[in-house]
Amino acid sequence: MNEKYFRIGFQLCRFHSLLMQILGGVYYTIIKKPKLSPDKKYIIVSNHTSYLDIILTTRIFSNYFLFMGKKELGKVPLFNIFFKKFNILVDRNSISASHKAFVEAAERINRGASMVIFPEGTIPHHAPKLKSFKSGAFRLAIDKQLDVVPVVFLDSWKMLADKKFFSHLARPGIARVVIHEPISTKGMNENDLLFLQNLVYHQIEDTLKEYKII
Repeated sequence: MNEKYFRIGFQLCRFHSLLMQILGGVYYTIIKKPKLSPDKKYIIVSNHTSYLDIILTTRIFSNYFLFMGKKELGKVPLFNIFFKKFNILVDRNSISASHKAFVEAAERINRGASMVIFPEGTIPHHAPKLKSFKSGAFRLAIDKQLDVVPVVFLDSWKMLADKKFFSHLARPGIARVVIHEPISTKGMNENDLLFLQNLVYHQIEDTLKEYKII
């Protein structure tokens, strides 16, 4: 598919998320947000406590991006309308499929897309406590020498719990979001992978503690 159509699809996804947000009575406030360049590509990573994170991310960031998400999202009603067609789905149980997904992500970055990745890989059963991070997002950031933007969702987990998705409406309210300054990967290599992964993990964890979420 021509990249132009993916960009059109991105705008459709943003509109689709706006409708879902309005129907659910869900709004957001950004407590802290750096100025991101509209001309730069980023690897955006966040904690993942609810499907609401996807809706909010799509509304918050206007830079053209794709999600990398678990393949099960391609089967979820309403989400699958756009998610499967315009994003990258990952089979977490297949090493070869995961590798193929990251190769595709690298290609899409080369064609101008930023990437949103939830490094926990899934919504933890004990959310909002963090699950350990997988390394893929950080390896991709280093390989492509892209800044990493850590994002923290403070309230998604109590506004729309994973187990209640589409069995109950989202609890109306205002979701607080913290967006940290981009972390440069310029000059980093494979030896810096664990450092970068731990840096982002602790930054997100410390923010959850600061706001007494965990």
